[in-house]
Amino acid sequence: MDKTLFSRFLQIKKKSGVSFVDTHVHPIDVLGLAHHYEPSTNDGYSKRIQNPTISLLEHLKFNDFALFILRFVFKFLPFYATSSVRDSYSNSSERELLNRLNSSGIDKAVLIPIEPLVSQDQISQSFKNEKFIKLGSIDLDKTSLGGIEEEMDRQIREFNIVGLKLHPNFQSFYPIPEMNERKLSEKLTQLYSVINKKKLYVLFHAGLSYVPGPKKSFIKKDFALLENFCKDDVSILDLLKVPVVIAHMGVYNVSSADVATQTKMLQKYNHLYFDTTAVNSDLIAKFIKTNGSQAIDRLVFGSDALYFDIKNSLLLVLLALGATLPVSEFETSVVKIFGSNYLDMLKRCQSSSLL
Repeated sequence: MDKTLFSRFLQIKKKSGVSFVDTHVHPIDVLGLAHHYEPSTNDGYSKRIQNPTISLLEHLKFNDFALFILRFVFKFLPFYATSSVRDSYSNSSERELLNRLNSSGIDKAVLIPIEPLVSQDQISQSFKNEKFIKLGSIDLDKTSLGGIEEEMDRQIREFNIVGLKLHPNFQSFYPIPEMNERKLSEKLTQLYSVINKKKLYVLFHAGLSYVPGPKKSFIKKDFALLENFCKDDVSILDLLKVPVVIAHMGVYNVSSADVATQTKMLQKYNHLYFDTTAVNSDLIAKFIKTNGSQAIDRLVFGSDALYFDIKNSLLLVLLALGATLPVSEFETSVVKIFGSNYLDMLKRCQSSSLL
């Protein structure tokens, strides 16, 4: 069935003439556990690309049992999590990523840093192909209030970034400025003002994260729970006037989707999008059933880190669409989620020339 579905996907792509984009790719390990290198021609590279390893999470389609296993591993078997990340990124390179895109029928990838763990400076040293779109990142701890706009200008000038990745869990802040201590609140307010001025879009990680801690352990962080984006009648969408993408549909490592908050935000703000990265088919299907065509217009595809396979990630989306939509709507929905929705986002940011 998956082969048939994927063949149909490729046919739709060819017929549409639209560039299909993976909007969420980490080409360098953001946990700081592995380093990428250019693989030699004799390291089994080609065979591995043709037969990519599918993680247990993917085999289980990111369901509740998979998330239980993930929590167990991070808490009791951190060495296994560390080893898995290192294995996934041991051959990370431009050549590997391009092959992953080609084998998946995806035309372009948005490459994402997370300061202070991985910078766009680091990514751009090795990933230079024209198929790569760049996002920026900023370490607010090390950037002065007056230096925020200067740093954004530098990244726009040097890397032609079209947006900014913010990871509340890794960067230890709440998305709503006033939920943080005063100094950080002022910096976030200034950053959002600069983002609006520069017309960059924002990609927020949303959900739970397990961050490397002392003695090879992992610490659970929940700054980025969906409820923290819309709290006490204050929403991040009121502060940011540019397109905002909530990654993982707000449910990363969260077993039960907050559909009520998703729907409330989606209906109120027309500049809000959700990406499908590391979300199981059932949750995507539930989101579509609840919000209908509005959901289709605000979903964008993403695959996340290299320990997830791009082709498998897109199949999860296709399965959700097949389970919820009549045949007459399937094709147009595929084109929107994998291509035209992201193009529309970039047009709002005056960056459509990249596609």
